[in-house]
Amino acid sequence: MDYITGKNVIKGIASPALDFCGVYDAMLSRRVFGQSNWLILMYHRVIDLPEADPFRLGMCIGKRRFAEQIEYHTRHFTPISLGDAAARIRAGKPLPRNAVSITFDDGYRDFKEAALPVLKHYQCPSTVFVTTGGLQEGESFWWDRVIDAVATTNRKQVDIRFLAPGAPVGELPLTPRHRRRTLTHLQNLLWEQPPERIDEMVERLREQLGVTVDGSLQAPRLRHADIGALAREGVELGAHCERHVDMRRLSVDECQHELEASRRLLQELSGQPVDGFAYPGGRENSRVRKLVARAGFTYATGTTRGLNRQPYDMLSLQRVGMPDSAISDYKRCLADAAGAAPSPVRFESIPWS
Repeated sequence: MDYITGKNVIKGIASPALDFCGVYDAMLSRRVFGQSNWLILMYHRVIDLPEADPFRLGMCIGKRRFAEQIEYHTRHFTPISLGDAAARIRAGKPLPRNAVSITFDDGYRDFKEAALPVLKHYQCPSTVFVTTGGLQEGESFWWDRVIDAVATTNRKQVDIRFLAPGAPVGELPLTPRHRRRTLTHLQNLLWEQPPERIDEMVERLREQLGVTVDGSLQAPRLRHADIGALAREGVELGAHCERHVDMRRLSVDECQHELEASRRLLQELSGQPVDGFAYPGGRENSRVRKLVARAGFTYATGTTRGLNRQPYDMLSLQRVGMPDSAISDYKRCLADAAGAAPSPVRFESIPWS
């Protein structure tokens, strides 16, 4: 199932041509490189085979391209962990010139198996924000169960009225041409459900699609033992809630539980303090930020694309989600996210996390 889009054409043709002409290097020099600029990159999964990412939703990157990107920024930037950068800022010390921090969200096992060897080879520090609920049991994330169901179903359409009773269109097509768009719509509808009902709604969706067996697209997650192993390798661990829910939809007590439970378990498993937090799906507001600060986290990241400049907003740090594309498009994304002159075509590399 190969989705060919205008964005893919731009990535494969326009970006290499503009990069060859030096356009992106000039944009990076003007807007990205600098003493006080802090670039934070966001990844989710590093995969070996494209079949693991049939819908190209922006959460996966091939291992070869990941290695190329890490090699590029270790030559052109100064890698620093989020925790070390935050400590420098609290102490009033400057960040190294062209500071860059690497982050991974959710806590997939392929971080340990595919990403970490590359990061170690280039001596590049990293931070992994881990969702802790169902970690030891190996429970799949709800969105992976949806991806798996939509990819494997034989149904020609799906009725969404149990998710959106007032929807003007009750059924969405599942033909090859429309399947990716329908999947994205389903995910958005599920994000809008009360957090305590998402799992129930996902199972109802899978039943409607006639999918009863877990498939290979339900990507494995890290287990408890992996957390300790990563900590011993020098990987920084950050909290990402217990259930990976939209915290804006939770009560104060529920938010506090999500923050405290995930942090407590990660500290027990890693033997190191957990000072950083990542908002699930980038969904946050002023109330959630205050609760994160009250819980004792010293920094938090969202999914807003951009470059961090002084004065740094430590509870709403911006990140750039990196594309599964060659260095030319990698550089375009950096320049675009940093507010450089408009790129010929927009490319949102990570629509959600």
